[in-house]
Amino acid sequence: RRFRFQFWSRSRLADFADIRKILSNPDTLLLPDYNKPFLIRADASDIALGGSILQEDTTGTLRAVAFFSHRFSKVEQRWNVSEREAFAFVWALHRFRSILKHARNI
Repeated sequence: RRFRFQFWSRSRLADFADIRKILSNPDTLLLPDYNKPFLIRADASDIALGGSILQEDTTGTLRAVAFFSHRFSKVEQRWNVSEREAFAFVWALHRFRSILKHARNI
């Protein structure tokens, strides 16, 4: 099945702007503490992958340090589920390498 792009309505654009605002809010994102362990989460669908790197804040709540996403190419979309999931984790390690190279615990 081919992916069809649909133009967003004004309400969807407004919702997307709200989500971007929430995700970039300093209360949402946590500055990394390289002395604490990090947790990497990654997942893949049929058309894209995404992930985050998380860390506990002072209250013990897991909070995001950074997010990422990647849309699969036509070739990548033909990979089986295991290949896409593995690629999601490898892509996460690649995206977060600048944070992870300073980490003492992962």
